[in-house]
Amino acid sequence: SKHNFMVLPDPPIYLDLGGALAAFGLIFAVYQLRKPQWELVLRIRSGWQSNLIWIFGGVGLFLALLRVALLQERLSCLPFPLNTLLSYEVAAYLFFVASPVSLLYFSTKSKGLFNKETARRFYESLVWEISKTSDDNVNAALGVLLPNLEDICKAIREYPPKEDVRQAASATLDVILSDTSVVKVLTTKRLDALQYIFGRIEKYNIHQKEAGVGIPSIIRNLFNDKESFFYKHLNREGLALPLNIYESIFDTPVIS
Repeated sequence: SKHNFMVLPDPPIYLDLGGALAAFGLIFAVYQLRKPQWELVLRIRSGWQSNLIWIFGGVGLFLALLRVALLQERLSCLPFPLNTLLSYEVAAYLFFVASPVSLLYFSTKSKGLFNKETARRFYESLVWEISKTSDDNVNAALGVLLPNLEDICKAIREYPPKEDVRQAASATLDVILSDTSVVKVLTTKRLDALQYIFGRIEKYNIHQKEAGVGIPSIIRNLFNDKESFFYKHLNREGLALPLNIYESIFDTPVIS
């Protein structure tokens, strides 16, 4: 005897191939609009974190292609939720959303980047960034350096002198803080960063032999550059009016 089976029609396609490709294109556009600091942070991070935007986007595109290629009756032998085409669409949507979100999360979170695994890469990435010499790149480097300055100072204090982590930490303070473009920005435009750096150096009692010529370069430029905060303080200009620059910068063991 013959048996008649009711074949359910395929559900409508909400995410077609064109929509999936458009979504992947938007992800690429978001990636191209990343800021210099985002790019620097991603360069320091591990490979899987830096490329998570493409991993999630690629998985979403694959699931969308799979949804277009599959027919409902071919999935009947699979367990739930793999036996419904809608599940593939929902999963594709989730991966497309997770892709730019992962970029924002891993590229904007700077704190904690300096550690035992990334110390050398952290130093080399900052050196590469400040070599571009523009204010945007210098501020990007400072935007990564400052949230990690506490960990850098701790590494100098806690690790043995020949440990790679300590050497990378000392080199970071020495090379980055002695760069001409960084020194210029710190002494004329970034009083907040200057105060924070001096505060951390004083807190952890970092000496010149441990930090190299970074701090002396900053101090020298404070006195040599007529546009520095030192001369603003003397002339009672700008930030010298509401802030006591002398006590916060000049009256410290770091500069004495």
